[in-house]
Amino acid sequence: MRKQIISIFIIETLWLMTVPRAWGQSLPPSYDLRDHGRVTAVRKQKEGTCWAHGIMATLESNLLTTGVWAEMKEKELPNLAEYHLDWWNGFNRHNNDDLSPPTGDGLMVHQGGNYRVSSAYLARGEGAIYYPDANNDSETDDNWYHKAPARDDPNYHLYYVRDIEWFTAEPNLSNIDTIKEVIVNKGAIATCYHHGAYIFDYVQYQSAEQEELPNHSVAIIGWDDSKVTPAPLPGAWLAKNSWGTIWGELGYFWISYYDKWCGQEPEMGAVSFQNVEPMVYDQIYYHDYHGWRDTKTDISEAFNAFTAGGNQLLKGVSFYTAQDNVNYTVKIYDRFEGGQLLDELAARSGTIQYTGFHTIDLDTRVILAENDEFYVYLYLSKGGHAFDRTAQIPVLLKGEEEPLTVVKSSAYPGESYYYNGSAWEDLYGFDFADPNWGVWDRTANFCIKALAVSKPIIIKLIERPAEMELSDTAPKVQVEIKPGVENLEPNSVVLWHRYDEGAFTSIAMTSEGNDFYGATLPTVDWGDKGEFYIRAQGNQGGIVNLPENSPSNVFTFFVGETRIIFADNFEEDQGWAAENLGASSGDWQRGVPVNDPLWSYDPHSDSDGSGRCFLTQNETGNTDVDDGAVRLTAPRIDMSFGR
Repeated sequence: MRKQIISIFIIETLWLMTVPRAWGQSLPPSYDLRDHGRVTAVRKQKEGTCWAHGIMATLESNLLTTGVWAEMKEKELPNLAEYHLDWWNGFNRHNNDDLSPPTGDGLMVHQGGNYRVSSAYLARGEGAIYYPDANNDSETDDNWYHKAPARDDPNYHLYYVRDIEWFTAEPNLSNIDTIKEVIVNKGAIATCYHHGAYIFDYVQYQSAEQEELPNHSVAIIGWDDSKVTPAPLPGAWLAKNSWGTIWGELGYFWISYYDKWCGQEPEMGAVSFQNVEPMVYDQIYYHDYHGWRDTKTDISEAFNAFTAGGNQLLKGVSFYTAQDNVNYTVKIYDRFEGGQLLDELAARSGTIQYTGFHTIDLDTRVILAENDEFYVYLYLSKGGHAFDRTAQIPVLLKGEEEPLTVVKSSAYPGESYYYNGSAWEDLYGFDFADPNWGVWDRTANFCIKALAVSKPIIIKLIERPAEMELSDTAPKVQVEIKPGVENLEPNSVVLWHRYDEGAFTSIAMTSEGNDFYGATLPTVDWGDKGEFYIRAQGNQGGIVNLPENSPSNVFTFFVGETRIIFADNFEEDQGWAAENLGASSGDWQRGVPVNDPLWSYDPHSDSDGSGRCFLTQNETGNTDVDDGAVRLTAPRIDMSFGR
């Protein structure tokens, strides 16, 4: 029977998050994101979905590291929907928008993927999804595993990944500090390794001479420079697996710095999903449904042509860089006539440090009318341009001898262009000569996207009442309002509120400078339930409510007091009662865990650092419950603390 552990009982939820270390400071010899509250719970995957779990673990860690999740005031730690990615990534037999009909061809659902597959899904804005109904109380978290969830739902909380960066530590580990810096400042990193004969006592090491390919995805959450492994030299990454807490060290294990694949494989060795934020874009324009499948290395200039789907504000663009330290220039044009891009609408230039996917905000407002044609130009100083095409997709579950699955892409004339040194040419007509596998002509498009909003104005909640407010206080509400398709109509920002299901009452929100508006709610009383929403108007009459669909959907808070009424770190006996209900071994005991190395589920320490906890049969060589049951009962807890 699996070992049981109790470490603390408290009537409150506490999220502990420390501030990331500044770039350039010296790195510690060991580091663990768990010590800083920036790792979510270990999951237990179904079938070949390790890649989806590894990726979502990194996104969740980034949300905790940057503080975005705390700003969103969600009611639990991040638990993003791995199985939405698994079903709707666009590369499988369930759905591929580049096919007609979109089903029946491609990868098998639940049978593998990779990080470029995931980046295509994320860059299109299909995910990541947070939705409580996707989750349950078990480690398997598999509500959406057996049947495909809805692709879109207005109740989904959609998160956008602004940047995805690819790293390698290099064979001599010359770049290992870069990866460590990213872990500290951006959160967990997705990686891969070959799980098989090269892991012993939950320490993984595959030497460079051994040929087996990667077959498993996990997330790196820390390191220990002195960790001894089977490799010639010490040093190892601390990794979070997705096989439940019964495996490894409560779901975690070590991978040597010198492993053949971890931190080294170019496409899956060390991938950082960064700057995750709530989705603000209403439409993402693209022709590269499957993302970065290949690179045209002999060009530096390309553009994509798009047609506006409505009255919108063009806010940004996204693209890939195929090398480190690339200078870029983005320009938006109104016309392409006579082989020339004409009427520049916006431009932005800069340098991107690392290989990967990047989102760039435009400094100039570009307003699009429905059916407007517009053109997104991109210059990259080196590395060429990433493009989508029909391709063979390597996934982690494929064996060395198995043929790769072909996933088909589609393209049409007039979508993507490149500059050949003297003139613009349509990528659709390019002859991709490939003596081994040349069936992907007329399927290619450049990975250049345009990001637009349709809202008249854009409202962001900056400050709001706490979920539990103290009585006799007057909570403040503050918002930031940016222009969308329209500019803000002066004096139109209103805070609507009510207490205890009464009628909504309005309060004018006043300007506080720099696009911020604030208002103070009336003083609250014990037991009140507060509800509020914000409404503002554009200068052409467009109305925007926050949250959307208000007043049917509103922000809420309650008035009372959160008190810790019982806390126990188990350093002293506070009256817990242990009973044996027929078991031959496994009685509950209070003590310091023995950390038996032969029992994978024996905890190595208590969870809060105080030292002691309650465990079953805390003895080396006998740490589980056999032939019956045991029970641990809490002392009486006094709940009579007043109103």
